[in-house]
Amino acid sequence: MGLGVEYEGIREYTFGDDYRRIEWTVTARTPLKPGEESHLFVKQYREEKNLSVLLVLDQSGSMEYRSKVMTAVKAALVVAELAQRRSDHVGLICFRSRVELFLPPSKSSEQSYRILCALCQSYRTGEASNLRAMAVEIVKTLKRRSIINLITDINHEVSDYVYFAQLMWASGHVANILLIADESEIKLPSVGWLTLAENEEHEKITINTSEFKNEYDAEIHNALKRIIGGCSLFGAKVLLIKTPRELDARILEVAELYRTSKERAYF
Repeated sequence: MGLGVEYEGIREYTFGDDYRRIEWTVTARTPLKPGEESHLFVKQYREEKNLSVLLVLDQSGSMEYRSKVMTAVKAALVVAELAQRRSDHVGLICFRSRVELFLPPSKSSEQSYRILCALCQSYRTGEASNLRAMAVEIVKTLKRRSIINLITDINHEVSDYVYFAQLMWASGHVANILLIADESEIKLPSVGWLTLAENEEHEKITINTSEFKNEYDAEIHNALKRIIGGCSLFGAKVLLIKTPRELDARILEVAELYRTSKERAYF
């Protein structure tokens, strides 16, 4: 599977360059300039302009909670717009236990609009989703190295996220995971007795939040830490987003994630 770049030459290192680009042989052979204590040289590449970007959007029942659907859809559209502006191919997959919607990658100037229309017409939440099965389907389908942007919530097992990241890494893809979670899922509100409904298994449970809050909050914090740490072992970046308004405030962070993803795709 190719890296989608063309070698261009050598240039001096500048702050922020990926250390994996360092050309140690040229660095060792090049004499220092007067007054210079050290220097480095890096390999320069010409980037391929039609990189494939895939949006993988979870549409399980747990995504129905509060504003998670709106946040997830908006995140998908933001990434689609970034890809389109950079002339990259961008496509969409919506899944539960299997693929429910597939829009093949394209670099058409209308692709963001097509993704918006597809989501408005066909994105419906319900039932459970299978993250591991989806990971397998992706690596079976994609024939070239791609940036995979998984948009899901925190309703899977920690091992499922790590499995997804590991399989993408083993298949040569670059993975980002945009976790969509309402604030009340991260920190349980202390409101006394509360009846909770599970949207995937259609079960209900009544709890006293004051008794479970500390234990719940600690468990979620630990799970998020394990998700981020486990996925990072395989190069996957994890971004936690709680509301559409927070997404607006962190738009530059999402753009930076996209930029660094393209860099990671070339090495």
